[in-house]
Amino acid sequence: MKYSNTPIPLRAEKISYIKERLRELSRLCEEAELRVLRYLMFTNAGGATAVMGFMGASGKVRSLIGVKVALICFVFGLIIVGFLVALGFFHLKTILDDWDVGVVRYYNDKISWDELNKRVEGTEKNPLIVLLAFCSFGCFVLGVIICFNSIMLFS
Repeated sequence: MKYSNTPIPLRAEKISYIKERLRELSRLCEEAELRVLRYLMFTNAGGATAVMGFMGASGKVRSLIGVKVALICFVFGLIIVGFLVALGFFHLKTILDDWDVGVVRYYNDKISWDELNKRVEGTEKNPLIVLLAFCSFGCFVLGVIICFNSIMLFS
């Protein structure tokens, strides 16, 4: 049913829903993104800090190529997190802008209530965000494995 055909009492209810849905989507996306980014940042930063601590404590550890490669993995994982922050922002902005455009189109009787809600449900997911998140975590895992193996071989 289009906006102009919606009974007045039901309009107020739908307007309220639109506002609440926008707040909910915004909050959920922000919370999820922050949790993922914090986790990836802290794991890679923690790995880099630990490796630098080992390198600073022992001259022999500093000479191991594997430890340097592990440090590069952690730093690269942190750089990927920076890209994730930027991509996540632009993806979220696209979702919110699309919702706003849909609401205006609904109020102007260009689309129906059902079409408005399908716009958000059908919003394209950015596979690059998922790929980068797994790459960042992969950098952490690879760094841990390389560092562990290098130090175990050294011992």
